[in-house]
Amino acid sequence: MTETSISFIEKIIEKTKQNELRWIRYEQGNVELKPDKNNSLTNTALVAMRSALEPTPNKKSSFYAEYKDGFIFLIFYSDPITHSGRITLRAQTKSGDHSKQYASTSGDDKDVVSQLKRLYNIIDASSDDDIDSFVNDFIKN
Repeated sequence: MTETSISFIEKIIEKTKQNELRWIRYEQGNVELKPDKNNSLTNTALVAMRSALEPTPNKKSSFYAEYKDGFIFLIFYSDPITHSGRITLRAQTKSGDHSKQYASTSGDDKDVVSQLKRLYNIIDASSDDDIDSFVNDFIKN
């Protein structure tokens, strides 16, 4: 998975820099992240217990982009107990029932972790470009 993860992240960075992917803050969109394909829990009580113990997605700090017949998600999870966070890269198709995680900053592979953080920083920084454009347009007019 490491080679696929690195290739996937590098291609996302490339397409983001070329403005081929338009990133939207998760809280501002109308797309729902589908359950992780690798999460095999189906018992409602177990799912609720696990959910209570896991960090929750921070929708204000998470992003998604539409590409052809699917979506790419960069989800930031914040842990209220430890005040730490992690980032996951997930993808899903419009017609599928599940999403799939391709990378996480909680993994052991330093290359994947650093590339994932780099991607997040590029997307997060570019979200401020809209504000800068708005202010510059206001100043000029």
